[in-house]
Parts: sequence; C-alpha cells; structure tokens
Amino acid sequence: MRVLIVDDNHQMRKALAAAIKKFGYESALAAGGNAALSILDDSINVVISDIRMPEMSGVDLLKKIRKRFSDMPVILVTAYGSVALAVEAFKLGASDFIIKPFNNKILKEAIDRAARFVKYENDIIGDKFIGNSPDILKIKNILRKVADTDMPVLLCGESGTGKEVIARYIHTLMNGSDKQTPFVAINCSAVPENLFESEMFGYEKGAFTDAAVMKEGKFEEASNGILFADEITEMPGNLQAKLLRVLQEKEIVRIGGKKIIPVNFRFISSTNRDIKDSIEEKKIREDLFYRINALTITIPPLRHRKGDIATLSGYFLKKYASKFKRVAESIDNDAMEMLKNYSWPGNIRELENVIERAVALSDDKLLTKSDIFLHGTYSADIKEEKFSVIPLADMEKKLIYKALEKCSGNKTKAAEMIGVTSRTLRNKLKEYETDDKKFKQ
Repeated sequence: MRVLIVDDNHQMRKALAAAIKKFGYESALAAGGNAALSILDDSINVVISDIRMPEMSGVDLLKKIRKRFSDMPVILVTAYGSVALAVEAFKLGASDFIIKPFNNKILKEAIDRAARFVKYENDIIGDKFIGNSPDILKIKNILRKVADTDMPVLLCGESGTGKEVIARYIHTLMNGSDKQTPFVAINCSAVPENLFESEMFGYEKGAFTDAAVMKEGKFEEASNGILFADEITEMPGNLQAKLLRVLQEKEIVRIGGKKIIPVNFRFISSTNRDIKDSIEEKKIREDLFYRINALTITIPPLRHRKGDIATLSGYFLKKYASKFKRVAESIDNDAMEMLKNYSWPGNIRELENVIERAVALSDDKLLTKSDIFLHGTYSADIKEEKFSVIPLADMEKKLIYKALEKCSGNKTKAAEMIGVTSRTLRNKLKEYETDDKKFKQ
C-alpha cells in the first residue's frame, strides 16, 4: 500500500514517512495541495494531509480529491482541532481526523482502518457496497470508524437497498490481512418457526428423533465473527427473548444438552419495516431493540441516490457482460436518462435485474432504450411499441421469443440465456401455441 503525505513542514513529512515505513507501507511526499494533486494517481491508496497549509488547505485538497477519487481514504491532521472542523471534515468525506501531537499508535490505527477499506475496494470480486452519493459516503465513513468495535448495528431500509451487502462490507472492514472471521447470515422470515431454535442453538445427538449427530447452531458458527439476522422483526417472539439473553450472557446451551458453551460474535440485524411501528405492533421486543441498535444505519432508497445509478449500472453491466460473454460495454445517454428518471420500487435489486436482462439479450457494445425493460414500459427492437402497462405473462413471452431469435431457434441456448431450464422453455412454448390456436378459433 502507498500513502501520500501532504504537509508544508519538511520535518513533519520526514517523520511521517519514517513512521509509515515502520508500519510496512510505502510513501510519497508533497509539500502542498497542488504538488499532491500532480502526484495523485491510482498508485496512491491513502492520503494523509495537514489542514493548515499556505497555498491550499487540507479541507480544500479533500474537496478536490473527492472529485477525482470519490472513495480515496483521506486522513486529515491538525494542531488546531475543534468539533466544528471535525464535523466539516467528516461531512466532506474524510476517513479520519487526527489532532497534533499524536503518537505512532494513533497514526497506525488510522492508516490500518484506511488499509482495510482499500483492501475491500480492491479485492472483493462479488457485489460491492457501491456509491459515491453524499449519503452513501457518509455511511461508509461511519462504518469505517466502528469497524474495529463489537458494536451491534441495525440496518434499516426498503427491500433491495443492499442491507446484506453492507453487513458484508462491515465484515470485510473487520478483517485485517492477518485474520479471517466467519460471516453467518440467517433470514428470519425464511426459517419455519418450529425449526428456529434448533437452527440458532444447534442440538446434541439424540436430542430428538431425527438428531442422528450433534449440530452446531448459528450462534456457535458465528463465534469471533459476525452473525447477520436479516429481517429481525420476523423472528418469533419467544426466540427474541432467548436471543436477548444470548447477547447479554454470551453463552448458549444446545438443545438436548447441559454444557454451557461460550459464544462471542458481533450482531448485525436488518429490517425493511419502520422500526417504531414494529415495536408498537409487538413485531420486535422493545428491550431487544435497545440491545441491537447501538448504531442504526438507515440506507436511502435508490430513488433518493440517483447520482449512484450510473455507477451501479456500469458495475452490473461489466459483471453480466463477463458472466454471459457479451460485448456490451456502455449505456447510451438516452437509456441512462431513462434509468435515472425511473422510481425504482425494487431498488438496487431491481436495477441489477434490469441490467442483467438487457445485457443477456443484447448483441451490441452500446445498450440503448430498446434494450431496457422497466416495469410498465417495454421497447421492442423490431417494433417501437410502448406499453404504459404490460402484463407479466406478455413480457415473459416477448423475452422468450427474442431469446430464441438471438439464438437462431436453439431452445437449449435460449433457455440458458434467460435463466430457465430447457423443459420450462418448451412448456411455455406449448402454452403459447395452445393460446394462439384458441385465439384464431
């Protein structure tokens, strides 16, 4: 990792460079903001800048860096610390704020936090916590600061906003280069109530009829890592009481067992419900709520972060062009404007589905409006037909016929393209053939 040190004081630059070398990182030096900007490129991973400098302040440098490198971690340093200045720095996206004098331990902790963020951004190949809008940058900054703690986090937001992606982002930030910890997720709305306790606590061999072997539960699996409870308000009430006890006592007993087993995990939960309404409706115990919401993060819906739509669309386009071996490289201006003006009731999940479908069915490098179907609108390549409302069955039929056209009638390839089995596609074609005969009669 390479750290850019920006300070008008030669001795301070020299001292910081020596410390950073001890930490095992490389450094580059700049005597001011303009020099820093001339050096700044993709080889720089973190910036450390003094705030008070003659030609350009550290805050102004931060603003300029944000325009070119929206996610670059920037650590600001000053001898004139104040709450107001710190608040302004964090609002602008500073990753840390250090007050002089400071020791190497404080400096190393700040750089290590930034290093984990850089590792996440560079190494994760799957779905990322993507976004440069002010709200998303603020959330990223907050999460980087609490990554080293065991603070419970409650993620609130509509379905499809990326709550599990953010939970995994916290997990990645927790993991330094020298450790790997478990991430265990459970969807509270998907587990049958009669299986919930055994799923969470595990059971001993012979605890019940089908218990042929001992099984660890989610609490044990998550030890020293993260337990993510998705849709926490759907957890049965009796289990909520038991969860509260586990969080307080940090120990469990498996079903059918007597041995007390210590567990130690960080608890992250999520909900797409209004949490206050959930408490009033008894969907979540009030005492449990106060235990799990040490930090509550509300994730904005996609319609409130339209500045991120182009970035997210570009990411999904590359992802699915690679997956489907398509030539799609970009989205034209008219199509992008249509994406930005759409309300996205399904949020990021819906956007991903739209781009996935468009890439799968396109043979061109440039995606246009005719490649993109949004709920309630469809543009066909052959006929510039537009429907204000189109039944799902009709849309399905159009997609199947278009896939067959792209695959020169090869049903196996067409089925693979649209993500169904060959048998399903053939059954659908039989349905359409029957319907067409009835219509002609």
